[in-house]
Amino acid sequence: MTGLAKLPALLTEGHSIHELGLDEYEIATCEPLHDLKNLINLIFDEVHWQVNNKRLQKSLKQFCEEYKGMV
Repeated sequence: MTGLAKLPALLTEGHSIHELGLDEYEIATCEPLHDLKNLINLIFDEVHWQVNNKRLQKSLKQFCEEYKGMV
């Protein structure tokens, strides 16, 4: 599946990589934009199934399909 790459560890404010025990790992400072795009599209594929109201579900599905074309 595309878009399932992990997001980078950026929430380290106030702590060094060594303090977090991450000094032995390679950590990217940014993630390729296509991975984020694919993750957003995956969420859009699934979000309307979480709504029980059929009318709202239809509207959400339509919105997500239209928005996916813009991402």
